[in-house]
Order: sequence, then structure tokens, then C-alpha cells
Amino acid sequence: MVSLFEIINFCDNFLKVTKIKDYEQAHNGLQCENNGTVTKIGAAVDANLLTMERAVEEKVDLLLAHHGMLWGKSIPIVGTIYKKYKILMENNLAVYGVHLPLDMHGEIGNNVSIVRALELQQIGQMLVDRAYDFEIPVASAEYDRSTLEAKLFALFPDVKCMGFGTKNPKMIAICSGGGGSQVADMIQLGADTVITGEGPRHLFDMAYESKINLYICGHYATETFGIKNLMKLVANKFSLQSTFIEEKCEL
Repeated sequence: MVSLFEIINFCDNFLKVTKIKDYEQAHNGLQCENNGTVTKIGAAVDANLLTMERAVEEKVDLLLAHHGMLWGKSIPIVGTIYKKYKILMENNLAVYGVHLPLDMHGEIGNNVSIVRALELQQIGQMLVDRAYDFEIPVASAEYDRSTLEAKLFALFPDVKCMGFGTKNPKMIAICSGGGGSQVADMIQLGADTVITGEGPRHLFDMAYESKINLYICGHYATETFGIKNLMKLVANKFSLQSTFIEEKCEL
């Protein structure tokens, strides 16, 4: 049994949640507390009703989530919102959410984890959103585009491939989740290949007209890495049981 606030302080400091800017509607850190003790942690991409129900089934008392339960302004606690609070309160389940600080983290973050999983060599970083000082890794490959695509399919079976660029990628930008909104910036900053989670249909045209390689791998699928890494880190440091709650989300 470990103090909830000892774990929260460790996560806050390790992820620098108070120092990294995030979207105004995001609330990083402890979002709902429990009785103050933790015996088992769970991790999920989303703190939604499905993962909360699964966490209760798994006897979890601290749920770590990349997409926390609090977004935007205060809203009435009715309907699904009420069900979430009810299940948390009745089952002593705390929730910790961490968004951009987890995407950007240089050791356990989503983006650097994808670089490692694809056996790429990080060669620098790219600032794609000045408003949030949002930097993503840029990597090169010691193999060709066809090998990159094979590795992507092994990692993300539902990847959408738009191979309109070089057959030998040297400037690969990686931005998990909803990084499609930054593709134009990545191209302008010199990327010849972009790997991201999701994006609008017009990115097909952008990729063709700019002659780049673009890979859309799924918002959910590209953001399982960081929260799993955080779960393992916390579990090892505090000698706790842990479980990853899979959502089977294809989006």
C-alpha cells in the first residue's frame, strides 16, 4: 500500500506537468482522488466510462490516463458524467491524466517510443506549435521506404500509407495522436516523411502535391506507448501491481 500523493508528486515532477504548456481545456495531474492509498495501478489511453468499469473489475485504485476525464469548462454532473463520478466514488478509484507532457517526454513519451519501436535514429527535434512549445522528434532510417512500411504495418496493422515521396526517407517527423493538424508545418520545416495518428481527408492531397510520404496510424494506436511506459515506471518504483486496460479502439 502506497500513498496516493507520493505517486502523484513523482509523476508530476518526472513529467514536468506544471512547466509544460498544454491546451487550455486539458487538466494535467490528479483529476479525482481516492482515500489516499494505492495498492494497484491501471493505465489507459482514455479515462472514459469503459476503462473506469474495467479498472474496477481489475481492482485498480489509481487509473493513469493519457486523455484524462476533465476537458474544458465545468459542466453539470448529469448523464454519463454522473455515471463516471459515481463509479469513481463508489469504488475508491483515483484518476491521473497527462496529455502533452506525455507526448513530448524525451524518455517515455509516445513520439520517442515510436522512434525506438521503428528502429529509427533520432537526429533532432522540430517545433510544430509555438503556442505550446510543442516539439516532436525527427529521425532518419538506415533502411528504405518499403522496409519502413513493413515495420509500420507490424506495429500498426491499420496504417494508411501514402507513399508519394522519397524511397529513402531521411527526415522523418513523428507526431502521435491528432498530429495531422501539424502536417503542413512539418513539410515546411523539411520533413520528407510524416508518421502520425489521424488527420482530415485533405492530407491525401497535401501529401501528393508536396511529394512526401505520409502514414496515418490511428490516434489510439499511436498513444498507447507513453501511458504503458508511465505505468511500468510507477509500478517498478513503488512495487505495485499494474495492468494496462485495452480499449480495442480502431480510431
